[in-house]
Amino acid sequence: MVTIEVKSTIHQMIDKIEDSDYLRDIYDSLSLFLNQKGDILDELTEHQQKRIEVSISEVKKGNFTTNDQMKEEVKKWLSK
Repeated sequence: MVTIEVKSTIHQMIDKIEDSDYLRDIYDSLSLFLNQKGDILDELTEHQQKRIEVSISEVKKGNFTTNDQMKEEVKKWLSK
């Protein structure tokens, strides 16, 4: 889809929404997106950037817990 078609489709979709709370959520999300200045990574502290680098390194090594594994852990915790 070209840009003009995407915009038109979005307008049509929004026109069908009657729930004002849902429309407010869409408005807030779109406002946040449009008001972003630069890359969020540029706003992180040096410590935060380092933690992200460490996390990426751990994932590459296979040291992580999958979402399914965590769901099972939570079930165990809640059943105690």
